[in-house]
Amino acid sequence: MKAHTFVAILTACSISSAGLSWAEADTASVQAELRDMRKQVERTQGAEMEAVGWACIRNMDRLSKMGQAAGPEVLNWFLDKGVPQRMRILLGEEVLPRISGPQALTPLQNIIRDKNEPPPIRAAAAKALGSIGGKESLQTLVSASENLESQGMQVSILRALGAIGAKEGVATIAKQLHNKDPYVVVVAARALHAIAQKTHDDTIDAPLLALAEDETFKYRGVVAGLLGDSRNPNSIATLARTVQDPKADEQARWGAAKSLAKIGGKESVKALLPVFQDPSEYMRSTTVQAAFEAGMGEEGLPYLEKALETSHDKYVRRKIQGTIYRVQGKFGPNAHDWTHDNCVKIGNAVFMEVRSCKQRRQEDQPACLQAVAGKLPPGAFINCGCVFEPAWAEFGSRGCDLP
Repeated sequence: MKAHTFVAILTACSISSAGLSWAEADTASVQAELRDMRKQVERTQGAEMEAVGWACIRNMDRLSKMGQAAGPEVLNWFLDKGVPQRMRILLGEEVLPRISGPQALTPLQNIIRDKNEPPPIRAAAAKALGSIGGKESLQTLVSASENLESQGMQVSILRALGAIGAKEGVATIAKQLHNKDPYVVVVAARALHAIAQKTHDDTIDAPLLALAEDETFKYRGVVAGLLGDSRNPNSIATLARTVQDPKADEQARWGAAKSLAKIGGKESVKALLPVFQDPSEYMRSTTVQAAFEAGMGEEGLPYLEKALETSHDKYVRRKIQGTIYRVQGKFGPNAHDWTHDNCVKIGNAVFMEVRSCKQRRQEDQPACLQAVAGKLPPGAFINCGCVFEPAWAEFGSRGCDLP
């Protein structure tokens, strides 16, 4: 089972149980929930693990909301070898990390060290240890990482070390960058990146630069996308070579473009401009947007105009034209020629600006609309009518009903 399968769902859930105060949850309430969860697991016997998780989602959500008061009983069920293995895995991966306290440390350490336990159970214990954190958890995980044959166990330990975020785990994680399994390598890269972010030490990210340029690495694009998070200018040269490499897969080039957009600045823009003439229309569209987000000014206009001349995809041409208008600080032709084509171009620019505004100011949608509308050429609404509807639809409104 994927460790992250239910994380977002559990976080988003707001399920409650009538008449039960989670703050006052007692052992009987916890046991009742666990018994019901066991029934759900038994009913789905033979199903895929993900289906079992969906069947138990309410139980896991309620147990998580009970907090540390439920911790001891949940831990007992996790340790009990008589409990169905799938239930133990779900408790270890999805519930214990949210409610475990220091009292769970020793039992979880024993599970990880017990080679008679199935690898999925040991992997679940590793995730729970990562949530508890601390020096003892880290030492246990580092020791357990040696000579592992189970991919799931190795991946869980790497993620747990990344979650703890201590520099003492870097050497252990870095060893796995040379693993023969590319999936283990990319998990190790993510773990290193997590520690670099938590410790604000960009040097920890240094090994990722080589992976971002490795043409044989399956997850090159994922690593290229990580490098932008630290906003480290030292990554620009590597990202530039990746995004400009026509032989690289588009996922890798896309990840590099997005990272350059995050880093921003003149050097990032400079790295993106040559790709405006790329044979791939998709890469043209991606890098035009990335360059604008990186802070491209009027120095990019010649590149944009050349790209507009040589692009054939209608969508890409509209995006380039819209970006030209945005760089110029206006949404329409100087002559305000209200032809259908010009209205479509202006509408596309409005669409991009409204979406950007929405992302920046989600709490104040009317102000976003007014700000964008204020930049339009006089007469745009009257002459272009509902061509703006796709843009305003971002806010769930109809274009013709807006000022």
